[in-house]
Amino acid sequence: MDRSQGVTQATVILDLEKVGWKSLDVEALKNIMLFFQNFFPERVSTAVFWKAPGVFNALWRVVKPFLSDMTKSKILFARKPEDLNKKVELKYLPACLGGQAKDSAMIPIDQL
Repeated sequence: MDRSQGVTQATVILDLEKVGWKSLDVEALKNIMLFFQNFFPERVSTAVFWKAPGVFNALWRVVKPFLSDMTKSKILFARKPEDLNKKVELKYLPACLGGQAKDSAMIPIDQL
């Protein structure tokens, strides 16, 4: 992300690799998705659920009806870099996610 170029959209990657039933809050997930849909619909180009555990298939079926078609089209479940490459060119994807960019290319949410 190049802030000097005036960023208009961002790809949000949620790393869920170690999330399980005990640490999962369905209501929080629903509110996060509705937050982006209702307040920043044109700012998020894609929301990526990285290495989501199997329970997310069931949760996705619960949350999906609450989302607009536009929002649903911006959701990507990815388990490997090739999956991410459907929405993010590998040259822009940080190395920690299997891409070619420096890890510093990611901007943690608390720095936005």
